[in-house]
Amino acid sequence: MRNTSAIRRIDDLGRVVIPKEIREGLKLKTNSEVKVVCDDGKTILITPHSKLKPFFEILKNVVFSFEKTELCFVCDTTQIVASTKSANLPKKFFDVVQQRKNTILHGEKLFKFTPKTQTEIIMPIICNGDVFGALCVCYDRFLDDFEFLKPIHKFLQNYLSEF
Repeated sequence: MRNTSAIRRIDDLGRVVIPKEIREGLKLKTNSEVKVVCDDGKTILITPHSKLKPFFEILKNVVFSFEKTELCFVCDTTQIVASTKSANLPKKFFDVVQQRKNTILHGEKLFKFTPKTQTEIIMPIICNGDVFGALCVCYDRFLDDFEFLKPIHKFLQNYLSEF
């Protein structure tokens, strides 16, 4: 997303409208949570709030247990929270996650930055009926089954449901 700025008025209730271009660029939807910080008394910083960020250390350990994969990451609904490699999420990825079902892709690659990938596995993390994010693992070999990932996926869903 390119740098964007806008002048906005504060209404009687103290609300400010975030321009559509910025909301779309940050993947903010109606009822998305944002964090508002004023750290120097002069600047207000608004950032997307990740429900998964507080669990970074646990998620990092989960992700790095897959170090022999082409790519492994856990993301929330807007961004990667923990990953084995630097990566950006294409819009189509979020469309797959919102379908709320485990998906295995061969050939039809979502992640162009993993040239050796033959299999992409996307497992949405659903807690209390809401999509929190996803566990995604990319392999450099053909896999037609992801049963081995289900215990880790279930652990993430159960652990995050407690909070």
